[in-house]
Amino acid sequence: MQRIQEMIKTVLLTAPVCLALAGPAFATSISITTDGTTPWTVSVPGEGISGATPYVVGYSHGTFTQALGVTSSGNSGGTFVGGGSVGSFDGFWTLNYAFTLPSTATSVLLSFNSLFADDRAVLELNGTMIGNTDVTGNGVVSGQMTLADGGPNNNFNFTEVTSGSISAGFNLGAANTLTIIVNNTGNGAFGAPADVSGGDYTVGFLEGTLSYNTGGSSVPEPGSAVLLATALGALALRICKGSQPR
Repeated sequence: MQRIQEMIKTVLLTAPVCLALAGPAFATSISITTDGTTPWTVSVPGEGISGATPYVVGYSHGTFTQALGVTSSGNSGGTFVGGGSVGSFDGFWTLNYAFTLPSTATSVLLSFNSLFADDRAVLELNGTMIGNTDVTGNGVVSGQMTLADGGPNNNFNFTEVTSGSISAGFNLGAANTLTIIVNNTGNGAFGAPADVSGGDYTVGFLEGTLSYNTGGSSVPEPGSAVLLATALGALALRICKGSQPR
């Protein structure tokens, strides 16, 4: 009996080690918002501004009451971000959220919703377009969009892809960037980017979640599983033999 007790103790001590050899999977979830809690930065190429902190401004649309902007008021009445000037603003700016994924990350998923901009915007992940919207939000609109400051104002179909789930296009073990390219036009989907004047607003809004797993698989590696099964089998056989009448 003492021998059996020693074997039970050995198996119980060995089992956690076998299971740990593969390494547990840890789930990570990051909330992405434009309420000031997510570290977005703003770039205004025409003003030579990059990596500045955007303003959280009051702006009502749908279910949200605030957004991010380049002026402290959201329009021409506020202080421009990064020491820039409302008078020289050309209407093009971007919101950027940078994040790094571990090289061991698996099941990476970006789920986003409520993409909005005044006047229009395109959402990109690492330079690939994943969403678009114009201030009216009235379904498909054939307008224009400038994707680079000083670049062409090309024809663009706004299809109101304001939500979605993205599981590809990530850089593992490296930097990633989520970018909202905003055009202020004063005329929604139409016209070239222009400065803000009077009560004209220019803001951006987005909500979402970035999730992924890190570490090894929660299922033991074959070698670990065989080792554990062998030990348990030997124990069971020993118990059976020990319980037979002599």
